Amino acid sequence: MPERNTITICLSTYNGAAFLGEQIDSIIAQTDRDWHLLIRDDGSTDPTVAIIEDYCARDNRIEFINRDDRRNLGIHRSFKALAGYETAELYLLCDQDDVWLPTKIAVLRAAARGAGPTPHLWYSDLTIVDANLNHLAERVKKLRPAYTAPGLKDALVHNPITGCSAMFNRALRDLWLAVDPWAYGPVTSLHDSTLGLLALVAGDLTFVDAPLLLYRQHGRNHVGVASRDSLRESLTLFWDYTTASWERCQLVLDQYAGHLAPEARRVLSDFRGLATAGIWRRLSTVARYRYSYGNPADTVLLAGLLLTRFGLRTPSSAAPRTH
Repeated sequence: MPERNTITICLSTYNGAAFLGEQIDSIIAQTDRDWHLLIRDDGSTDPTVAIIEDYCARDNRIEFINRDDRRNLGIHRSFKALAGYETAELYLLCDQDDVWLPTKIAVLRAAARGAGPTPHLWYSDLTIVDANLNHLAERVKKLRPAYTAPGLKDALVHNPITGCSAMFNRALRDLWLAVDPWAYGPVTSLHDSTLGLLALVAGDLTFVDAPLLLYRQHGRNHVGVASRDSLRESLTLFWDYTTASWERCQLVLDQYAGHLAPEARRVLSDFRGLATAGIWRRLSTVARYRYSYGNPADTVLLAGLLLTRFGLRTPSSAAPRTH
């Protein structure tokens, strides 16, 4: 496994030909030029591979790591394969359809300067744009007040990390690679949520208060941060995330027990218990923790949903696996 002192950028592609060139061009245009871009293709059937090959031929800082074995692993395992390919001091996650602003790497590298050896994740704000890069929202933190480095209890009810805005150190990478991402089923496959949770329970999470990329929203996005239009869609999104969070709590409690302080273990256990608890235990837990979405109206709605389970289609299937 190669070892580098520079920044390793991890880019997983899947049928991304429409926007991939623009994303790679924005990396090449960075003011900080000390980086290594690893690309792993997850089984594309469009011209994505030809685009990757072209950029590799043009810039020796770009490497196609699975040219001869392009199995579809899914987004979490694909990013894990990238992070595990070489050892570096810092890792950046990269989507195939965004545009990085020219100082993204430089700003994040400066934010990490002087950090200690414990697991650490940094993530920035971002600007949401449409397929043609027209601005939809200048700052995510204005849309989601709880976006900026919440504590552990509040990170369990919403994901503060957008993967394409994240950078993490070698210690967090090693912790992340220690467990199969699907050990508890595909619901744990949100790589950014898992990294954020590990940073909160075993190290540090830092919000960098600057929009450093244009985050493209279009019909083929795997996951987006823009608001949903209908109540049904919003409830589905909420319960999908909450169910996944219950699963991740179980995974961390089982697989990372040695890294958990007693308070972190208690917070995870109590939240995981909401998956199967009766109404009185749910009431006690919600009242004790006062889980927050960052503004009073959303916080009250959150409490009501956790208490009533309104919109949760199959409560019995939401319980975390215990194998």
